[in-house]
Amino acid sequence: MNSILFDTSVIIDHLRSYQPSTEFLEIVVNCGTQAMVSTITEMELFAGKSMQNPTVLEKTENVLELFMVLPVTSEIARHAGVLLREYRHQGLTPSDALIASTALLYGASLITRNIKHFRMIKNILAFDIPVD
Repeated sequence: MNSILFDTSVIIDHLRSYQPSTEFLEIVVNCGTQAMVSTITEMELFAGKSMQNPTVLEKTENVLELFMVLPVTSEIARHAGVLLREYRHQGLTPSDALIASTALLYGASLITRNIKHFRMIKNILAFDIPVD
C-alpha cells in the first residue's frame, strides 16, 4: 500500500480510544505509508457536538496533523456525482461518495469501520478494521 485514505469512522474511533483503530493508525504512521484524509472527514469531525469541548478539539486537531488533508477538487466532485448517481439506491451518501472518489482518484486504499458504506463501489480497495 502506497497511500491510505482514512474514513471518518476510523478517526472517530481512535479519538474514542478504540484500540484496533489506534493500533492501525500507529502502524501506518510509523511505517512511512502516506496517511491521508479528505476535507470531508474534517467537516464530519468538526460537526460533532463533542468538538465544543476544548480538550476534544485540541486532540482532534493534533490527530489531523498526522495526515495529508486532501481537498475536494472539481474532478473529485464530478466523480463523486457519478458514484452517487450509480450507487445512491444502494445507500451511498454524498459524503461517502466524496470520500470514495478521493480514494479512487488518488489511487489510495480506503480504511473504514463502515465497509458496508463502500462495498458496492467498483474498483475501490476498501478495508475494515476489525471489531472487538
